Amino acid sequence: MRCFIAIDLPDRIKEFIGGLIKFSTSLEGINIVQPKNYHITIKFLGEIFENFLLELKVLLRSIAKEFSPFELFITAPGVFPDQRNPRVVWIGTDNSSDLKRLVKRVDDELKKFGFDSQQRDFKSHI
Repeated sequence: MRCFIAIDLPDRIKEFIGGLIKFSTSLEGINIVQPKNYHITIKFLGEIFENFLLELKVLLRSIAKEFSPFELFITAPGVFPDQRNPRVVWIGTDNSSDLKRLVKRVDDELKKFGFDSQQRDFKSHI
């Protein structure tokens, strides 16, 4: 099963961003992600065994208890992989110290299960 760990966004934020995209997108052939699928990826896991999901959920709940709610602010949009060959258009969010700490905490714990450590700097985006 192909999995990733993500922060879900409040519905009001999904609706707001979805409205902006509908308003500003008029290019044919562009696939738009549905607002219900907007999220901030914390860590891509790739293929995992389904029997690991329960253990993963327990681990993530315990990590989440270490954090108080925090706010993130929307920043400039960007593209992956680069501006000459954009395949993904994203909306940036600030890399708050709380978010960086959460990403590091998740990464550190998942190393214990054999997952690779984050190799490049984390770039928070929707």
